[in-house]
Amino acid sequence: MLGVSTALGIDVGTTHTKVALVDVETPRTLAVASAPTPAPADLLRVVADLTRRVLAAAPDAPVPAAVGVASMAETGVPVGPDDEPRGDWLRWDAGRSGRQADELAQVGGNGLTGVVALRVDHAELDCSLAPAGDTHRNHHLGVPGRGAP
Repeated sequence: MLGVSTALGIDVGTTHTKVALVDVETPRTLAVASAPTPAPADLLRVVADLTRRVLAAAPDAPVPAAVGVASMAETGVPVGPDDEPRGDWLRWDAGRSGRQADELAQVGGNGLTGVVALRVDHAELDCSLAPAGDTHRNHHLGVPGRGAP
């Protein structure tokens, strides 16, 4: 990478959030810090703290020229008009949409996979179905009743 000698990697994982400072020329890890993944409202504070820790652990390293961020698969958080979190993580593995996944499998089965590029299972629907009460979107998907509980 031209002009980049160090980079920060930030991984917001299902159980832990990690920040790493990496020398991209050698390549080698210079420092890593980790903490349990917090509630969404506390995420920026935790990432900032982890970043300070890795930078302090490698005081002679050049200032990072790039930042890469990875996060949980198909996990989201509801936010308000002020972009502030309005709840906890809607995790990809929570299994809340089992009923909808079963109904979609009966309605569309494997044919649905080609349309939405997903196989129909509980985890993948958790964050893709409309919130409870959004019957219009669920009707469009061919799923009777309410959204994900």
